[in-house]
Amino acid sequence: MIHGVTRRWTYLIAALCACFGARASAQVNIYMTHYFSSDGRTLYATTATTGTFQMQGSCSGYTHDYWASAGLTGPNGATGAGGGNYSSGWAPACGTGTSTSTAYISTVVDGAYYASQSSSADCSYAGQLYSDNPPPQQEIDTPVINMGGVVDNTTGNPHVYVGASGYLAIYGLWLTADGQDPNPAVSADDPNIQLGAPSYATDDQINVPYTIKPGAATGGHAIYVTTTLGQCNPGSLGVYDQTPVITSIAPGSFQAGDSYSVTISGSHFGTVCPTVAISGAGNSSFGVTGGCSDTSVAGTATFDVNATGPTATVTLTSKGYGNGFLPAPGQPSGGQRGVTIAPAKATPHMYFNGQEVTNRTTTVIVGQQIQLMSTPTLPGGITVQSHSWSVPGAVVANYQASDAQAQVTEYTPPDASDTSFYWFAAGANTVTDTFVLSNGVSQTATAAFQVVAPSWEQLTLNHGVVNINSSCYGSLFVADGTCLPVGDGIDVSAGVTVPSGFSGTWSWSQFVTAATASLTSKATGKTTTCSASGGDASTLNEGATVWFDDPGISLDTGGTYNEEADADSFMTYLMFMPTGAGSIWVPLASLTWSWSGVAVNTGGSQNAGWAVQSSTNPPPSALASTPPSLGAFPQWSANVQPILKACLNSGVQQ
Repeated sequence: MIHGVTRRWTYLIAALCACFGARASAQVNIYMTHYFSSDGRTLYATTATTGTFQMQGSCSGYTHDYWASAGLTGPNGATGAGGGNYSSGWAPACGTGTSTSTAYISTVVDGAYYASQSSSADCSYAGQLYSDNPPPQQEIDTPVINMGGVVDNTTGNPHVYVGASGYLAIYGLWLTADGQDPNPAVSADDPNIQLGAPSYATDDQINVPYTIKPGAATGGHAIYVTTTLGQCNPGSLGVYDQTPVITSIAPGSFQAGDSYSVTISGSHFGTVCPTVAISGAGNSSFGVTGGCSDTSVAGTATFDVNATGPTATVTLTSKGYGNGFLPAPGQPSGGQRGVTIAPAKATPHMYFNGQEVTNRTTTVIVGQQIQLMSTPTLPGGITVQSHSWSVPGAVVANYQASDAQAQVTEYTPPDASDTSFYWFAAGANTVTDTFVLSNGVSQTATAAFQVVAPSWEQLTLNHGVVNINSSCYGSLFVADGTCLPVGDGIDVSAGVTVPSGFSGTWSWSQFVTAATASLTSKATGKTTTCSASGGDASTLNEGATVWFDDPGISLDTGGTYNEEADADSFMTYLMFMPTGAGSIWVPLASLTWSWSGVAVNTGGSQNAGWAVQSSTNPPPSALASTPPSLGAFPQWSANVQPILKACLNSGVQQ
């Protein structure tokens, strides 16, 4: 707060001068005051020394000189100084003279200011002079408002706000003319600054109620106190606009990429529509659409699609009440409030064979090709940066089989919008694609699949005996010795039921887990033994209920070998492939079986001399469901028969 003191003193100097019988008298007035410039930014201090010299008779031979100096000291070392003088000269010496001095400090700030003065008065007479100097006496004068002497009585600030009401405290001298005027009049230079009658009044303080109407001009204003002795020097009062306060924004949460009708509520917005800005949310914007008042603003908020949130700041900058907006020193012109921003999101879509399956359950069958595509609907300007597929259950990327080779391709989820795979076991599986957008948002497309599989049952399972049948085959083999189609080393039949709504075919596939054949030379006694494992047949008896096999080894008819042996073990699979493009064979069930035999030639021609020396032919295992693992598929890299034949031929040539 700015503080100052004004004093006015009157000194009376009486001179009795003997100059041809004449009498002389002089009165000296010393005065000092202070005031502000009209804009309230410059403080002035003025002192004056005024003298009146009178003579009874001629004034010749007399002089009266006056000198005045004023000084100001403020905060931060700010100073101002001035000086002046007046001299009447020697003739004529009668009359009045004044010396004044003014000091000032520009761009005042709150703080304490001190005014000082120095004055002198000299008179001279060429003759005998008598003087009579009574002590100084204080006079009652017009009101004087102290520097910085007008403040808000509650806050103590030398400023008030448009739209506010309260009490002003005015400090000074002779504000009630030493009690002679107990109800001084207080006024302002703007009719929109309404001041009431004093609620408290003494010679050095007056309290008056005030109301600042919206039409009041912002900036510095003059406040006056008028008593019966006159009007004072003007006191300074700043009128400013209050900083807007936002109390609510409806709605309070928003989605990037969308536009909303918004109502901002609060206080001190002004009567002229304010400007509203959104920060912390990319290129988001706010357009005022009308409906402006001091407490509410309506408009449209549009949020940048690339805004990532989670919050943004809404700033409302007031334009005041028709006279522009002037904040109090150090105060902002805008009010702020945070809102919640959710990043822009896509709408997930997953398609199966061109059909939407997002958040639905679709029934498929084992071995069916599953081709999925994840293509979300994107906000403008947003792209998909990556995909991450999750496919649960017993799944493969592919299965291809022939008599020469059978191979499973393991499924690896791609970073792509589409994927293809096969399920080979029944179950409920939920497929997801988690995709990341260019604004960093991660979302998931989901589709559920109910995987069904054919049911099956083992109908028959038979196996024969190890025998030599010279009339049919001339071989050592597993059979029943009758050469009939059903007289095999093993035959199995099964029934397969395909789920409703699907169709397909089934077949049998066989993998030789181990095969060993040997030939012993009659001449040298040397034995050639060959072993291998691999494929036997990929799809036997396709669509047939019964599958049979009669493995064996041909017996020598030229008298080269006198002993031959064969031992084989197998895994036989019941396979299924659904109808439809891209389908694959998948295993439903499997069984294991084996046999072995040793034949010796005891003499004789062709087959007549061969006899079974020893054999094994254990019962096959029952047909059982294959496990949901990659190992359930029959897999091999080569066919057994060519390997064994080449090996045995090589041994024969040696």
